[in-house]
Amino acid sequence: MNKAMYIVGEMDKQKNELSAIMQNLAAIAQENAASSEEVASSVKEQTMAMAEINKATNALAQLAEELQESISKFKY
Repeated sequence: MNKAMYIVGEMDKQKNELSAIMQNLAAIAQENAASSEEVASSVKEQTMAMAEINKATNALAQLAEELQESISKFKY
């Protein structure tokens, strides 16, 4: 009977340890998910900024072309 009680006690300890490990893993998974969301948000912001830069670059190229055309009118 004592051996059975000992085994039950050991099983209970192992159950508690396993439960703690599972809780830690769940917390880590939540932290990873939050980090992933932050990274995705940053990537989206960078993509939007690059689109704005591209738009400004195209506008600048257009202005440069117009300026070149205007300057060519003054050449001999």
